[in-house]
Amino acid sequence: MRELTVGTIEAHLNLFIKKGELDINELVSKEKVGFLLKEVQASENFAVAPIKEKLGDTYSYREIKAVISYWQWMKDAGIEI
Repeated sequence: MRELTVGTIEAHLNLFIKKGELDINELVSKEKVGFLLKEVQASENFAVAPIKEKLGDTYSYREIKAVISYWQWMKDAGIEI
């Protein structure tokens, strides 16, 4: 109806993750979240492309972006892993 692109919908979902209003595990498996959190923390500036390049096709841009949003929520909420 509104002709939203997949990228727009993913951006909206990431905003809800970043606000703590959407459980990350609704979009990304727990196993992938755990691994990607370590990669996100190790990254210098949370840039998606270098993480994707390092990990290859095992992880999607969508999953990496969602975990970056989750990491930002955790930082804002004072949650440590």
